Formats: sequence, structure tokens, C-alpha cells
Amino acid sequence: MNRRQFLASTTSAIFATPALLRSVGAQESPFRVKYYPVASGMGSRDVAPAPDGTIWFCGQRNGTLGRLEPRTARSN
Repeated sequence: MNRRQFLASTTSAIFATPALLRSVGAQESPFRVKYYPVASGMGSRDVAPAPDGTIWFCGQRNGTLGRLEPRTARSN
């Protein structure tokens, strides 16, 4: 495949993708997503639930360990 064929097929795939995805409907799920605010600049990741219901996470951007209390929406 030469460069021109590659660019043509890639471009057509990019433009065709949204049309194909329109037919895909949202699936019902038993899960709920809830977002909680964390300290500015923390960049939370690597989330792990604790037995007491709190959630531990790594502060990726500032090198800290954080704990979230979902009942009160407080993080420290």
C-alpha cells in the first residue's frame, strides 16, 4: 500500500466512524457513576476501595496518597 492509498483509506475511515456509531445505542447498566472533587492539581488515579467504605487513590501530579470518604464527599 502506498502513501496515497493509505491516506485515502484512513480519511474515509475517519469520516465513516461517526455514521457507524450513531446506530449504537446506550446500554442499560446496573452501575452508577458519581464524580467527587479532589484537591486542585492532584490528578487522581489508581483507585482502590477499602473495607471501611473509603477509597484510596494516588495523587499522580503531586506524588501524594489521597483518601476519599464517599458518604461525606470529603477527600484528604
